[in-house]
Amino acid sequence: MIISFFSTGTGGGAAPVDYLTAREVLACDENRNLICDDTGQPQTKIRDPLPEVLHGNPDQTRDLIDASPNKWSYTAGVISFADYDDPRPDAQQEAIELFEALAFAGLDRDQYDCLWVRHSHEGNVELHFCAPRLELSTGKALNIAPPGHENAFSSLRDLMNKTHGWADPLEPDRSREVRATIEAPTRARARGAARMDPRSDQRRQHHRPRQHDRRAIRGGFRDPPCKQELHHRQRPRHRRALAFERRDFP
Repeated sequence: MIISFFSTGTGGGAAPVDYLTAREVLACDENRNLICDDTGQPQTKIRDPLPEVLHGNPDQTRDLIDASPNKWSYTAGVISFADYDDPRPDAQQEAIELFEALAFAGLDRDQYDCLWVRHSHEGNVELHFCAPRLELSTGKALNIAPPGHENAFSSLRDLMNKTHGWADPLEPDRSREVRATIEAPTRARARGAARMDPRSDQRRQHHRPRQHDRRAIRGGFRDPPCKQELHHRQRPRHRRALAFERRDFP
């Protein structure tokens, strides 16, 4: 199980709430790219099973976000489970309650609004949340994910995963040494052509740095200069002219 906060959070409430509750959505492939038809128009698909509203009122959440005078008007994210976690309904409810106890610590239930919607159409359980950034009793801004929030929610994630035996994203077996990326065919062909071009070696030789400029950059700082470089950087020593005063002795 992982807890993620989305980078979105500005604008009206229609977009985040409709994403959580929509019956029909844009179709994407496994790399999250839109699937288009022969004419280039994006295709759609029906979520099956349909989203389930667990807590909150979508219309109320949408209206509260629209009423916010702040630039950042809402916070959205997801508690996502692995497909083989198969969390029971009571365990899902526990995860929601612990999340709210941490996110809205010190507030009563009528002082905040949080919409929870379950998605399971991708084969795993995802508990999506959307909270207006408003403290309802005063109308002041309420940020449940301030800078540094990752540490607190990571601790909650680890606690829940250990308690229920859910998939731990930090396990070595789940980590990847190499991240697979999808490269456009045109980019691959261009890279291959550059390797086959005999002029590439000549260009590399032509732009090879001179000996006194070869200094590695580590962590944004250059290595200390060598002794020869220090010698050339030293200011020339100016010899003091000795002034002799001529005196006549009796």
